[in-house]
Amino acid sequence: MSISNYARIVCVIAGLGAAPLAACFPSVAFDDTRAADGGGDGTSTSAHDATTPGTGSDGGALSASDSATGNDADAAPLGAFGTITIGDQGFTCALHGGTVKCWGSNADFLARDTDGGVVGPGPVRGPSGGVFDHPANVTARDYTACATRDGLAYCWGGANYGARGRSTGPSGLPVNDGAPLTGILDLTTGASFSCARRASDVWCWGLAERGQLAGAASPDAGAYREVPTLVPSLAGVAQIAAGYEHGCAVKSDGHVACWGRNDLLQSGSATSEACGTSPCVKTPTVVAGITAARRVAAGGWHSCAVDAAGHVFCWGANDYAQLGVTVVDRTCHDIEVANSNVGCTEVAMRVAGVEGATNVAVGGDTSCALAGGRVLCWGANANHQLGRGEAVGDSSADAKPVEVAPGVPLEGAVDLAVGLFYACARVSDGGAYCWGSASGGGLGAGPGVTEASRAVRVQL
Repeated sequence: MSISNYARIVCVIAGLGAAPLAACFPSVAFDDTRAADGGGDGTSTSAHDATTPGTGSDGGALSASDSATGNDADAAPLGAFGTITIGDQGFTCALHGGTVKCWGSNADFLARDTDGGVVGPGPVRGPSGGVFDHPANVTARDYTACATRDGLAYCWGGANYGARGRSTGPSGLPVNDGAPLTGILDLTTGASFSCARRASDVWCWGLAERGQLAGAASPDAGAYREVPTLVPSLAGVAQIAAGYEHGCAVKSDGHVACWGRNDLLQSGSATSEACGTSPCVKTPTVVAGITAARRVAAGGWHSCAVDAAGHVFCWGANDYAQLGVTVVDRTCHDIEVANSNVGCTEVAMRVAGVEGATNVAVGGDTSCALAGGRVLCWGANANHQLGRGEAVGDSSADAKPVEVAPGVPLEGAVDLAVGLFYACARVSDGGAYCWGSASGGGLGAGPGVTEASRAVRVQL
């Protein structure tokens, strides 16, 4: 399974040039009807030894909080970072000062006054111009970012197969005739699809060819829906997460149910249906091995969840030890890599060495957990995603959870996000730190700093 292969795929399916900003900020409406871990450009300025606040000048999954409404904007003091999230194409977004601010690669992603190039943290434009203010949460992945305000979803960036809710059209108007999708409590974006949770149901829209939309019609190659589709069998859901091409939800009874692509068992089911060339799970299916779940995170080809006791469980692909174990008892075939044999499991496996976890986040092949104000990471590390402060060349994958930048500056971490090549955390003083490799400036650590094996502070 190849991260670089994933990056090539999402670049191909976008096929987009710069679009007018007014066409990149719709309000979503509804209708009832991998061979080696790679990344970075090899020419970056490094910040390997930045271990103190302010030494630098940057996020998947949706950064998770325990808020029932997902409204981190009210929880964070004005001027402090709230939810932070990573888009896999080198950009990062976060709630800050009553707005959404994004930074990094600016090709169709950041809804800024300028388009293209690399930009530092700055406010996202609103549907009617000006600043997009009073957001409740923000989420990003691939080429798309979305935020909620007053229970409505607003998305911007590349219009990959309807992930924004529509490909073209005036700003702020519904996708189709009919009422907007209202009452949104939780929002998450995957690779070319997005999902929203309301009080009693879950809706998804975008690419459907590998079961991402669950209850949608039988998917064909390239099939997608710009109009949200109701996901069946998910009444009473507490939280949702979208991965590369699969989704997961924490149900009110504490079980985790997943759907979508399943060639590496990332959807947690031992049986699959055919979705074009890919095995998939078309109906949300309960994952064995975990009960009393509190949070779930979906990544590239694996998923993880944290339970009420603070234990972390993972399932799916394990070719970079991202499940927190060295050996699993099954072998899967990655449909995107010829002759691949990837260790995998559909059963949630407990990660040893993580106690008292309150949150978990996963990227392509890396996993991180938040426990007692510390961030612990394991899995792929070719781009220093584990944040161990190692020297260049010492970046092997590791099944053992390792603390990111022990001591300063990540004491008091309260939230985290993990992308393909880098990760970020929000800390109790209101600041944010990132580590890993982001050639597009996603670390937010100032001009030229595109790699850091220790956490560097995001500079506003």
